[in-house]
Amino acid sequence: MRKLVILIHRYLGIGLALVFVLWFASGFAIIYTGGMPTLTEHERLARLPNLDLESISISPSQAQRLVIATSPPKLTTVMGRTAYQFSENNGGVVFADDGSILSSSMISSSQIIGDFIG
Repeated sequence: MRKLVILIHRYLGIGLALVFVLWFASGFAIIYTGGMPTLTEHERLARLPNLDLESISISPSQAQRLVIATSPPKLTTVMGRTAYQFSENNGGVVFADDGSILSSSMISSSQIIGDFIG
């Protein structure tokens, strides 16, 4: 019985390893040959949340000073609020409505899932 289990384990491992190598190689082929699906600009914009421009109470330059950034911010929506996002300082985010800076204590797993699912 033990020899049978060892043989099954060996050949099953070889077969699964070959399948995994083919799966891994096909992923590289898809990525580097342009086979990945893409969105049109219209489709991409249709999925973005609406910006609440009336809620903005601080300027981009004020937000830059809050996170000590030199790059221009990108206006976006984070957690349902209009925010300035900076590419430096680990992607610092300043909420445009009250100037608060996004911290890890503000983010919960249910909020992340809710934002992802939409």
